[in-house]
Amino acid sequence: MAPLTVLTGVNATGKSFFNKTFYSILKTINKNVLHDSITENIKLLSFFLEMFEKELTRKGKKDKKQTDIFKKILKNITEQLVIIESVNIWLYMKKIAELSTKYLADISIFENYLKGLKKLQKFKSVKKTTEYILIELKILKEELTDTTGQYSSILGKKLHQELQENFQISDISELITPSNNNCEIISDDIKFNISTKENIAFTIGHKFIDEVFDFSRVVFFESPSYWRVMHVLNSAKKQNIKMI
Repeated sequence: MAPLTVLTGVNATGKSFFNKTFYSILKTINKNVLHDSITENIKLLSFFLEMFEKELTRKGKKDKKQTDIFKKILKNITEQLVIIESVNIWLYMKKIAELSTKYLADISIFENYLKGLKKLQKFKSVKKTTEYILIELKILKEELTDTTGQYSSILGKKLHQELQENFQISDISELITPSNNNCEIISDDIKFNISTKENIAFTIGHKFIDEVFDFSRVVFFESPSYWRVMHVLNSAKKQNIKMI
């Protein structure tokens, strides 16, 4: 791929298809999708926890203690995530495993506290919110304890979304011609397959992930006119100006 790859071919041989698909792969890998998912999960937990505190009737000392402890846990995890956000993805997963060792027991205690509320009359006031919190807690625990599996799963979902957005389609099976059952991109470091069942299967080498993750950005353009405005985009990025 580096420093330059030239793709040539006659019309209707799949050049644009390959470019957009490969761009979708690069753009997804270039982001720390695991970090984004954990961060979003914590934001949702914080939101539902605030709702829980407002809705809960007959609050006791135990209720306040449990919610205060859990809020502190979420705050501590968030602060740690900010510190490790830009590190290599493999080191990031190692650090997440360390956070799991440190906080998993306390997260489980809060989870058990919520489940214990079901036996009490006041549970009715927070029944729906508690269900939401328990769902997000389950996801958070999975992200903290199964980093490799969750990273792979999230990559698949994000690739699916990128393909839909970049090709402007509702179903990725639309990318496959009627005469084929699937589509594959294969190289030394990548094996990528799209099937008519709207499934994505992929194998991506660690070395390739490291290389793409270190890119400052991934850009796709179909027109040479992009080069005329590239300096404007770079200037806007430095000045933190949003281009619309």
